[in-house]
Amino acid sequence: MARSLTAKDRSALIRLASSMPTGSPQRKAILAGLLKSGTYNKEAISQNTEDFIEWVLATQKPMNPTVVQRFIEAKTGREPKAPADKTPPKKGPLMVGETVLIDKTRNTNPVNVDACEAYHNRVGTIESSTSDGLVVALYKGDSDKPSTELSGDKQYFDGLTSGKGTGLYRWTPRTDYAQGAAKGTIFEAVYLKSSQTSPGARNLEMIEKYIEMGEQKGENRSRVYYTGPIVTFAYNKEGSMYFGMATAQRDYPVTMNPTDGKLLYIGILGKRPKGWENDAAQLGLFGNSLAAK
Repeated sequence: MARSLTAKDRSALIRLASSMPTGSPQRKAILAGLLKSGTYNKEAISQNTEDFIEWVLATQKPMNPTVVQRFIEAKTGREPKAPADKTPPKKGPLMVGETVLIDKTRNTNPVNVDACEAYHNRVGTIESSTSDGLVVALYKGDSDKPSTELSGDKQYFDGLTSGKGTGLYRWTPRTDYAQGAAKGTIFEAVYLKSSQTSPGARNLEMIEKYIEMGEQKGENRSRVYYTGPIVTFAYNKEGSMYFGMATAQRDYPVTMNPTDGKLLYIGILGKRPKGWENDAAQLGLFGNSLAAK
């Protein structure tokens, strides 16, 4: 069995890659291997798409928000909605009837370790509560393939709130926010949130930060590539345009704001810019999919 890379191993490989010429096969192989070493990506990305992402990161500047807005308007036939008062997120104790996701990776309650381990990634409903705990009735399937049919399994959890203190998290099924969206136009985007840094400059510190972020679990911040239909399109209260995608890479909608973050690319899936592969090859930004051509 292959040994998992430690942080020290990754740092050594990053430094080795940084010492190699830009575009060299060895450098490309090391960085590609490091980026793929995490198991957090919900949907596999092809080598051709990895090459495309690298080309975007290395060559594209952040898009003007007005240009993005006009593009989405043209492709969806919609205009951004005016800002609306948002319903504040639910806080406080979980109530009977609420839907929850069980997550062993974020549980810090030792009493719930076995329960979270047994039902990790399962979805359930709060069936009843006591003064110090909750009884969860589990649905069939999991968060990737949720079901509305109860499985018959029930489990008691110590604690009353959503969060790491129970390992239970309030959960919204994908169908609740993307119902009917599957038939819409599928977009692909390369987007860096305000906290992310593009590795396009080939700077060692930037590459290391990018890959180390990729090893983190939870929100999977290092993944900057998204595909899916646009399900929300609106202005926020500050007047900035934003849009949300029901992405294949996440179990929740991803919101992109080209004013706050850096939207380096958005287009129709399957219709990438002509000539990008030749441009990438000339810049030495290629992997197996382009090297074979």
